Amino acid sequence: MALGGLCHGTQGTRHHTREFKLEAVRLAAVGDKTKAKVARELGVRVNQLRQWRLDFEEEERNGVPKQELATAEQDLGVLRRENARLREENELLKKRPSTLRRRGDEVRLCRMRAPAAFGAYAV
Repeated sequence: MALGGLCHGTQGTRHHTREFKLEAVRLAAVGDKTKAKVARELGVRVNQLRQWRLDFEEEERNGVPKQELATAEQDLGVLRRENARLREENELLKKRPSTLRRRGDEVRLCRMRAPAAFGAYAV
């Protein structure tokens, strides 16, 4: 049983293609051979076959691959932190007596100062 699909990593680690993993899981599930024998023939550990099977089952339930799901969760965390920061800034702007001053494309917060000489406001 010769399945192609092995890629060598940069530090001697082995990475298998998605197709290799799918075929290995399929062979372990429907073949006449034991999972241990299939794993030995493919040069992987039985636990690795089990993990690949669990990953594919989770992917089927969620509709997205595990790695994409992790990336989406990271992005969601970043967006939630940014949302919280913006809410805090919004609350701060509501509470402070201030005016917004536009300079070019920049909007900045300026506190009103006491009237200057000749009745003008210094900013």
